[in-house]
Amino acid sequence: MRKIRLFFALILCISIKSYGLNNLLLQDDTCSVNILQDDTIITSNTTIQIQLNASSGAESYQWTPSTGLNNYTISNPIATVNNTTQYIVEASYLDTNLIYNGNFELGNVGFTTQYDYATIGPTTRELYSINTNASFFESAFCPCVRDGNYIFFDGSINPNTIVYQSQVNILPNTDYVFSLELSTINVPPNPLNSLADLQISINNAIVQSHFRPTIPCCTWNSIDVTWNSQNSSIATITIINLNLEPYGNDFGIDNISLRKICKATDTINIIFAPQTIIDTIDITICENELPYNYYDSVFTQSGTYLYYFSTNNNIDSTYLIQLYVLEPYINTINATICEGETYTENGFNQSTQGIYTQELQSINGCDSTIILDLEVKQTYNNAIQATICEGDTYDQNGFYESNVGSYTHTYNSYNGCDSTITLQLQVNNARDTVIYDTIYSGTAYNNFGFYRTEEGTYFNTYQIGQGCPMNITLYLTVKEVPQVNVWLPNTITPYDVVNTEFGYYTELQYLESVKFEVYNRWGNRIFESTKIGEYWDGTYKGKECKRGLYVWKLKYKTIFEDKYYQKSGNVHLIW
Repeated sequence: MRKIRLFFALILCISIKSYGLNNLLLQDDTCSVNILQDDTIITSNTTIQIQLNASSGAESYQWTPSTGLNNYTISNPIATVNNTTQYIVEASYLDTNLIYNGNFELGNVGFTTQYDYATIGPTTRELYSINTNASFFESAFCPCVRDGNYIFFDGSINPNTIVYQSQVNILPNTDYVFSLELSTINVPPNPLNSLADLQISINNAIVQSHFRPTIPCCTWNSIDVTWNSQNSSIATITIINLNLEPYGNDFGIDNISLRKICKATDTINIIFAPQTIIDTIDITICENELPYNYYDSVFTQSGTYLYYFSTNNNIDSTYLIQLYVLEPYINTINATICEGETYTENGFNQSTQGIYTQELQSINGCDSTIILDLEVKQTYNNAIQATICEGDTYDQNGFYESNVGSYTHTYNSYNGCDSTITLQLQVNNARDTVIYDTIYSGTAYNNFGFYRTEEGTYFNTYQIGQGCPMNITLYLTVKEVPQVNVWLPNTITPYDVVNTEFGYYTELQYLESVKFEVYNRWGNRIFESTKIGEYWDGTYKGKECKRGLYVWKLKYKTIFEDKYYQKSGNVHLIW
């Protein structure tokens, strides 16, 4: 006996990877394919449509012969045949991406480039960066936003400069598909001559001579190129921008991939049998009796089947099998009781939380299952320790109290069980704080909620964090802004007991920032410092300078004014 069966192809691909950072990546390329053994379909000897099923997800399908098929390039064509026929299907699909970090979600790793990496605004050409939006890098770029990172490049001015290069392990004599997405991120007034023009090669063989983005910007175009590895076991992908226009030649790349084309085949044989049905057999079983064995046939679900009885490989008679599978009766009960109660309905007697099962038999003789999901709500006895500030009221959990003490509240909770809450309430007094502080005239004291510019005594209530507020008394003194005098000597004598260093002299605590420079007679800067109180010792790069006249410049800002002062003059170096 043989029965009607549908065909499924199982395709399994395994890829083993190894990773590298900030360099060329070598990634293993292995793929094994498992397919089911040949299957056979038998039907009556009249013309009939038969659904042929192959596993979905492949890039292409090819059924041979195509005779009798409504479409020989899809996974599930319908066969209309009137004689014994054998069909062979070949499914081709793309394996996992061999290029590490091809979508740049891991950042600046897994590839090399002759462009310079930067994180903000171009100052020169041939820069690149990685982000979710190119305008974060340079405001003149279009705000091209993607779900994740992509890599983008600023211009190209040197011929044959490598934009991107990556390397992976491959299998010889194997077909692969290379793909990437490209978009312009800057459209200048004359876009015709200033769009990127990418040349793509694998192992120095050009697979795409010219790949250019289209306008408007942020329009992502993609290519898919089939490439055969021939005798190579390593694939080096190289991308060069042929356009050397320095302005507007800005572009983004994303989703770079190299995928192996895997193939699997299987066979379906359609064999014809006599049409005459001798008898109809009705069979009713319970679901737990599946799979059901009927002589040399195995049934796994309800349905109508043809059973062919054969002798010496000749089909002698045909029976129609009507198989009915009764589903089991499964009922789930969700019940809730309070602590100390017992659930006694539907044959149960349970008082603790859990899942309980009873196996019964329904009226049709099949197994029946009742599942009890019992939740036990505890009586809510809880003690609350709470603290409030003086003048506040505790108004949670049914309480409304403002004085220190112990309070109890009993009520029915949301689950219907009795609940008791005991509140231990603590009342903290507000804190009193005294602050003495000094400001200079023309400035303001703006701490702890104050904003005062005049001398005096002030009061304020201020909240810090979650604690009680502070009652603050501020005694504020106002001082006149002192006059800051800055002077510099006209000589430096490093070997003497005085004037051993040349610098500016004043109350250094009044200075906020300085820039102190010394130049020689040819205008070369030999000393520079922005550190307050750091002076020139008469040397340059660890060597003594020649005696003579030197020029100095000083730019400084005091803590009292929002402006800079500048001074300059000469100093004599004497050894």
